[in-house]
Amino acid sequence: LECHRRGSFISDGKITCSAKKTFCCKMYEKIFGIYWYGCAKTYTEKNTWNVYSKCCTTNLCNT
Repeated sequence: LECHRRGSFISDGKITCSAKKTFCCKMYEKIFGIYWYGCAKTYTEKNTWNVYSKCCTTNLCNT
């Protein structure tokens, strides 16, 4: 699985996930306006007052 990656100290691009990480995720930290993209081992989706996150089994949801 190849996911887009982005973080506060990581440049935009793509990363190949390890075999144990089967989800591409994106997370938006609403207070500071920081986006993070990458691979994840478990599925986590939430939308709270300070964090929005979404994961899927392709890289379509973390672009």
